[in-house]
Amino acid sequence: MCDLILREWSYGYTQKGVADLLHRLGLSWTRPTYTLKKADSKKQQVFLEEIFPSLKKNC
Repeated sequence: MCDLILREWSYGYTQKGVADLLHRLGLSWTRPTYTLKKADSKKQQVFLEEIFPSLKKNC
């Protein structure tokens, strides 16, 4: 998150600063607890190349 904020908005935050910011916004800092063993790599690639960019444009 720190890197994303710096890259997108040219504003630096520490990890604590991002955690505080998320808390003020009613969100929380979490990490994934597992990975999918049966994940379809072709579907993931389609998502990354086609679906995700269009979702990102709408934000």
